[in-house]
Amino acid sequence: MNLYCDGSVSPRGSRWIVVDENKKVLMDISTADKKTCNECEYLAMIEALSQAKDGDTIFTDSKLVEGQLTRQWAINYEHLKKLHDWAYHILQGKQLVKIQWIRREDNKAGQFLEEELRSKN
Repeated sequence: MNLYCDGSVSPRGSRWIVVDENKKVLMDISTADKKTCNECEYLAMIEALSQAKDGDTIFTDSKLVEGQLTRQWAINYEHLKKLHDWAYHILQGKQLVKIQWIRREDNKAGQFLEEELRSKN
C-alpha cells in the first residue's frame, strides 16, 4: 500500500494527516498548539510509519524529513532531534517500508488538505 503524509500550520494551529492512495483518511490530527511546519511534517511521518506494513511506501513532500530519515542529513535543530529519533526508531522496526520524496502537487495528503480548505472558503 502507498501512504501519503503531510503536515501544515495555520493561524488556528497545527495539523498532520495520513491518507492512502485512494485519499482515504487514515489519520487526521489537529491541535491548537503552535508547531513548526517541520514538526508537523515529522508528526505526519510518525503516524504514517506507525500504520505502515512491510512493503509499503510512504510518500512525503518534505525533503528535510525524507533526507534526515533516509540519507542521514544533519539535524541542526534540537526540537527536531527528538521527532527524528522517534520516527527513526519506528522505521528500524519495519523491514521493508520505504520513504520517498514527491513533489508537493503529487502528495495526496496535501491535495486532501487543499481541497478541504477550498471547500470551506
